Amino acid sequence: GCDKKKIVEITVNRTNAQRQAIKEAYKASYGRDLMKDLWSVEEFVSMLSDESFFGFRENYGFILCRRALDSIDIVTFCVDPKYRGQGIGKKLLAEIVKFARENNCEIFLEVAEKNVVARNMYDFFGFKEISVRKNYYKFKGGTQHAVVMKYNSQLK
Repeated sequence: GCDKKKIVEITVNRTNAQRQAIKEAYKASYGRDLMKDLWSVEEFVSMLSDESFFGFRENYGFILCRRALDSIDIVTFCVDPKYRGQGIGKKLLAEIVKFARENNCEIFLEVAEKNVVARNMYDFFGFKEISVRKNYYKFKGGTQHAVVMKYNSQLK
C-alpha cells in the first residue's frame, strides 16, 4: 500500500542543511517549530516504520500522508516560501491525487481558513469543503479555524 522508500527519502536521505531548510520552511509558513509542533522525535521515527505513512517530495517541498484502507489523510504539506508559486505544491498534490485514483481512495485534509492560495489549489483539484474545526490552528496572536476538505477519487 505505501512506498516506504519515498517517506524515508523525504526525511532521512537529506543533508543537515536540507533538513534545516525544511524546518525553516515550516517555521516561515506556520510560525512554529516542525518537530516540537507536530511530533516528538520518537513519534516521527515511529511514523517512518509505520506502513500506513507515505509521502512525496520535490525540491523545496514535501507532502506526508497516512493511509487507512480507502482513506488518505494529508498529515502535513509544506513548500518553502521562497519557492512558492512555481508549481511545486500542485505537483506534489497531483501525486497524491493520482495515487488516490489508482487505489480508489478518498483524501482528507485540514487547511487554515485564511489560507486562500492553498484553498484555491485544493478547489482546482476537486476537493470539497465538508466541515470546519473551530480554533484548530494556534498562531501567535490568536487562533484560526481549519476547513476540512475531502477529495473523492470516484467523482473525477
